[in-house]
Formats: sequence, C-alpha cells, structure tokens
Amino acid sequence: MPLERSQPLEQRTLTMRRRTKPVPLARMDLNKLIRTLRQRSTSEWSRHLSSALEVLTVELKVDRHTALDLLIAAVSAAHRCACAVEQRALAQSRARARADVGKALLRIAKCAARSPAELRCSLDRSVRSVLGRGIVDTEVLRRLVHRATQVFRKFRKMSPAATALKAMGFPDTPGQERIGLITNIEALHPTARGRAEQALSRRCRESPSNWTASGVFGVLATAVSSHSEDGASPEISDLLVEYVRKLGDGWTAVGLRPGRANHPGDANYKSRFHRFSDLVLTAFMEPSSLRHDGDLTEIRQKRRRSHLALPADWRGRVDAGLRRRDREWLISEDHLRRARIQKLAPETPYEFRL
Repeated sequence: MPLERSQPLEQRTLTMRRRTKPVPLARMDLNKLIRTLRQRSTSEWSRHLSSALEVLTVELKVDRHTALDLLIAAVSAAHRCACAVEQRALAQSRARARADVGKALLRIAKCAARSPAELRCSLDRSVRSVLGRGIVDTEVLRRLVHRATQVFRKFRKMSPAATALKAMGFPDTPGQERIGLITNIEALHPTARGRAEQALSRRCRESPSNWTASGVFGVLATAVSSHSEDGASPEISDLLVEYVRKLGDGWTAVGLRPGRANHPGDANYKSRFHRFSDLVLTAFMEPSSLRHDGDLTEIRQKRRRSHLALPADWRGRVDAGLRRRDREWLISEDHLRRARIQKLAPETPYEFRL
C-alpha cells in the first residue's frame, strides 16, 4: 500500500509492509497453553492475552464462558498464523543460505583452478583424501571444506588462497569459531543439500584422477544452485489478513460485530476488534512489545530520562527511542479492510491511545 505523505507519521508507519521473521513462540505447545487459559487465573496469563479478554468481558460485556471460548479460538488462529510466519522465515533463510553457498562454492572452484601448481596440487590431494571412501553425506561436505581451508591457510599469502578464505567466511575475528560456509551448508534445505551430496557421489564413481578441487567444488556449486525453493513470499500480509478474517467470523458467530476504527476527533483510536486481534497475535509474535502498555508518550519520556541518566560515553551506544515493535501494530487498518471488516458507527470512547 503506498504511503501518503499527507498522513501523520504515526499513521503512515502503520501501513508499512510486514515481512517474515523468526517466531520462536510458534513452537510452543498450543494444547498446554489452552489448558493454562482454562484452568488458571488471568494473573498467570501473558499480559496481552489478559488484556484481550478484558476487551470482551469489560468493554463488550460478554459473559466469561463465551469470552473465554472466543479468546481460545483467537489464540488457535494466532498460533497457526505464527507457525506460517515461522515457516516463511525458514524458507527465506534457506533461500539466502543457498544463494550464499552457491556463490561461495563457485568462487572457491575458480580460485582452485587459477592457483599456482603447488597450491593446486595440495588442494587436489586434500580432496582425494576426503572422497577416497566413496561415501558422501553432510559430514563429508564439512570435512571437505575444513580440509580445503587448511590448505588455503597454509598458502594464504597467495591471492587465490586469500580470496577463497574470504569466500568461505573463515573466522579471522576473535569469538567467531565456525567457518561461515559450513554454517550455511547446514542451513540449506534438505533437498538442496541432498542434491549436492548426490552430485558429489556421482563424481566419486569416476576415476580418482578426475577428483580435482576445482572440479569438485564446481560440481557442488552447480548442484546447490540448481535447487529452487518454493519461492515463499518475504511478506506476511496475506497471513495477517486470513488471521483477521478468522477472528471476524468468530465474533460474528456469537453476535458481536467486528469493525474498524471510527471515533470522531481521535485519528489514533482503534476499534475493540482491532485491539483484540492485535493483542492476541502480539502475545505470540512480539510478546515484549510495549505498544499496548499505556500512553506511549509517557513511556518515551521515561526512556529519555533513563537515557540521560546514563554515563555520557554510554549514551551513543544506547537508543533512547521506542523500537519498531513498540510503535507499530502487527494488524493495520489495511489488513482489516482486506479482511472485509466494515467500519462501524462511532464507538463509545475507551481510555486507550496509540
């Protein structure tokens, strides 16, 4: 959705695109969470879920049994949405790893091919020592990279060796223990890694005289680059719209009318349905967010006072402003609109501000 320059900053930021990101809480046991909601008091719930229940029981006067059923249905929908976001984040991570691995392997193959004879022969011997057993799996790929790294380190003053070490992500900095290329190989989609292993197995069935470092890394680069993921979108807007649609159907089924914000004189006002849907999803995707914790102006001022109390040399290292997840809602007006949530007549004011 294009941004309107005439809109206030607070409104414009709400229309920014949401993209995939890891969602650790998507791995939680949903059944255990539902049991907790049914059996324990709200004081033991997450603050976002207890606030979501108050929207139903306090503001809309829904009886507790119906409200709890509605909340649990919303929690289930939010969990499905979070799992879908997590899967897209994983697909994006694997796609990036595949691109990085393919590029690195091709660079290593070229460096091996243009290396001086002494370096090239040493690389070829290291490759043959790894492939001699004829068995190729992920461990063999790791060992292949490690052996090549050892050889390149020995000749690191040569330009091809220095370039190859850089392509491998060799840990030159203190605290970095793993070779970057190995980490990326382990992050590959199992199918992409399997194709690389199969391609290398076919190379092993050839005469050992063909086991050159340049040829082996070239085969791996081609195999990895030929695999293509499903092309999952980096955006999650469609998942958020589907989540909102599910919640809207649940509200309608019990006689509640889900609606978009409509309150004269307050452009930042959010409808009860909007707040409810954002609160429940926030409990899974951004549980540390402060955006529902009260007046953000007061929170900003408190953070600034704390920032000013820091030693002068620390202030430049610490951001005094609010994080994006504290300022922007997961569910935007556009998501509600696309989910066909209609605007309501002006609601009774509720003490809440963005």
